[in-house]
Amino acid sequence: MVGKINYRPQFAPVLGYAFQAKKDPEIVASSLCGVTLTAILSEFEGLAGRNTRCLNPCAHFILSPAEGEILTRQQWEEICEATAKKFNAVQEVPHGG
Repeated sequence: MVGKINYRPQFAPVLGYAFQAKKDPEIVASSLCGVTLTAILSEFEGLAGRNTRCLNPCAHFILSPAEGEILTRQQWEEICEATAKKFNAVQEVPHGG
């Protein structure tokens, strides 16, 4: 597995790149409500707007299998979950009660 993180000031260029049809994008796991480019962008910008001190609120995690490595969907889910936890990028979903 090859990993890289880029920090960006805006979400739109990163999401626009990731959502290109030729890339065949797929959301592996998410705590977001939106599933379209527009909905996800709106949600990200709303959350980022809560802290105006953060100059680069967009953390772009790039995870790529090593050459010749083929991963199952479950393996991708586990890798993404572990990466998000490691970088404290997990948004907790409140439970009613």
